Amino acid sequence: MADADDDELWDVDPTEAHQRELNRPLPGDDIPVRLTVYEAQKCQAVINGYLDGIVGYEEGVRRVAFLLSVRALNSGGIPNAAADPWPFIDALPWPPPSGLRREPE
Repeated sequence: MADADDDELWDVDPTEAHQRELNRPLPGDDIPVRLTVYEAQKCQAVINGYLDGIVGYEEGVRRVAFLLSVRALNSGGIPNAAADPWPFIDALPWPPPSGLRREPE
């Protein structure tokens, strides 16, 4: 059972400590990641399509997150860290403009 002394060990919120740790600059954090404008636009469209309720883009959103991870690793000097998911993302149809989407039923 925890006592008052145990509380003093945690003088900071663990979630705050976690955020501070992740926000701490690391070598290579300022290296650019290779992502074309077209790739960025397609990724943004896939994410927005999902956020607008087109559930068919859920896997696309997961692949966008994976794409960013792979490209960051590759930029950091780890070549071919994993298969690039861009072909899957590129094959997705572009979502329709927001004004043309049907309201969810």
